[in-house]
Amino acid sequence: MRNMKNATSERETRRMGSDQEELAERIARATPHEGTVEVQPGLHFRRCSRPTERLYSFTKPSFCVIAQGSKELVVGDDHFRYDPAHYMISTVELPMIGQVVEASPERPFLGFRLVLEPSVVTSVMVESGRRPTAQRRQRREVGRCHPARRELARRDAAARAARGRAP
Repeated sequence: MRNMKNATSERETRRMGSDQEELAERIARATPHEGTVEVQPGLHFRRCSRPTERLYSFTKPSFCVIAQGSKELVVGDDHFRYDPAHYMISTVELPMIGQVVEASPERPFLGFRLVLEPSVVTSVMVESGRRPTAQRRQRREVGRCHPARRELARRDAAARAARGRAP
């Protein structure tokens, strides 16, 4: 019985590795050059051949998978690293800092992001019993303490001023 479980586990491990390689190959074919490509509305593929600087941004609700390489995220005081063994899902818009940390020309960072429709996320959360008010409270708390929010607000105000609009 134990040998049968080991054989099943090894077979599943090989299959998952094969699936991951196939995903990486498909993303690589769809993005032959550096950058991000929106292959369909809300579905973004990304290729990066070297580690990047930190990027301050707001993430929309989305599901993100890395097929090759790794990335670090900072949300508030929390640091996350995700890679082919770990996915990232965000159900609310959050300010965050992201950085590709593992990538090379031989093995570029390859990943995809699927933007989630906020109304669908809310519907699922309501059906699961999670209160949307807790979601809004979390977003306010993270946004208040996160330096990316201040930096993005400063940039937005500067851009509006440059276009001749009041902030």
